[in-house]
Amino acid sequence: MFQETLEGKEKTLMNLAQAGFRKINKEQKLGNGRTPYDSLENNACSYETEIENEEGEKEIWVIMFKNETHNSPTETEPFGGAATCIGGCIRDPLSGGTDPFQAMRISGSGNPTEPLDETMAGKLSQKFISLVSALGNSSYGNQIGLATGMVREFFHPGYKAKHLELGYVVAAAPK
Repeated sequence: MFQETLEGKEKTLMNLAQAGFRKINKEQKLGNGRTPYDSLENNACSYETEIENEEGEKEIWVIMFKNETHNSPTETEPFGGAATCIGGCIRDPLSGGTDPFQAMRISGSGNPTEPLDETMAGKLSQKFISLVSALGNSSYGNQIGLATGMVREFFHPGYKAKHLELGYVVAAAPK
């Protein structure tokens, strides 16, 4: 559907997220000449849209998307690594004047039920990383009342050597 907006670009999460905005922009479907902001950032984007408020009046709002990964920090210090992953996703939209209202978390670990003696040398156990990183993510987001509508945890041997920690936030505010 958005293939033409991905030509010549890496297949990253943010490029996929921005593909829809590029298509809408190309077709000029945002109305009033409004277009998404074009950015070289690969982990954030924002755009303007017109909404109707409770009084039936039209307002221009800014919608922001922000994602971050904290794979290595979460692997070495799971609570703090996962907390700062979602924290960075929250911080940037807040500093842009928008209010975060929706979050997502994706993580990847090796088998959390593997015996402790199968833990790779010099690493924390997969069970510890999985449990404590979940606490770190929820602690930071819950403190500001951010709803995490999607949590996906993937358990695969490929994540045993390197944990995956991905956070994502959507935020909005009147322009």
